[in-house]
Amino acid sequence: MPSQTSVIGMDIGATWMRAAIVDAQAKLGPITRRPTEPQRPPQQIADDIAAMVEQLVASADKAISAIGIGIPTTLDDDGRLDPSPNLPTLTRFPLRDTLADRLGLPVHMDNDARCFALGEARYGAGVNCRVVAGLTLGTGIGLGIAIDGKPHRGAHRQAGEIWRAPNRLDRPPNDQTNVEAIVSGMAIERAYHAATGTKLDGPEIARRAAAGDQAAQRIFTDFGRALGNVILWIADMLDPDVYVLGGSVTDAFDLFAQSMRQVLGDRSLRIVRSTLGPQAAIYGAAALRSSACVRSTTG
Repeated sequence: MPSQTSVIGMDIGATWMRAAIVDAQAKLGPITRRPTEPQRPPQQIADDIAAMVEQLVASADKAISAIGIGIPTTLDDDGRLDPSPNLPTLTRFPLRDTLADRLGLPVHMDNDARCFALGEARYGAGVNCRVVAGLTLGTGIGLGIAIDGKPHRGAHRQAGEIWRAPNRLDRPPNDQTNVEAIVSGMAIERAYHAATGTKLDGPEIARRAAAGDQAAQRIFTDFGRALGNVILWIADMLDPDVYVLGGSVTDAFDLFAQSMRQVLGDRSLRIVRSTLGPQAAIYGAAALRSSACVRSTTG
């Protein structure tokens, strides 16, 4: 019989589901992945998740004690998924209980940005920090908060949902006035299209900016200013020890870092890039088992 146990950490996104075994020494095993295909019926998605877990359990050289899953939304008290454009068919689906019943293991679930922050707090750029703010800058924007090595969820499990916060106080939030509309990968793409009439993805816009495209450079400069203001807003609310930036947009960090820091002025804020990269959310999901803040269930 195995003498130690491991945990399976999983990160579910709109495009891919990725999972790996994390052992007792926090060593990450090979990552397995499958396309999410989020428009499918929820039971089909659940079956694929379960199959990935079963594959990893069969390959493990140590007993698997629990499963942790990061998802791009929040959960209600019963572990059902709140509405999410990234997983539209899973709204109110009892994913946690469905998986636990099939797999016979404790299943812990939490928001993916929260898992990102937890992973960095436990094993990455936020080690030895009491309050870690993890900002995920990808297609959208997410904020995860870890305090004393545990995820902070808030009274209604909505802590960190800044994407929908209004960026103008004279109008109610909508797709043109919320934070995500100006600080996200899709905001960069929309801004470039508006400025040039050309539709490009974020990485190509970044390549053009690095090559001297003035329109692209202005957009990243504006992005940095907007991100700086978001960080100041977080600073005045939470005063974290460190802000960890992750997500695909941070690949272009050098294009917006200067304008971001200009906004911050002489504020003494520690802002770093993720040290765990795409694996941060997997590490954080695996760490949910030891967090008293997150409910789990077993079959």
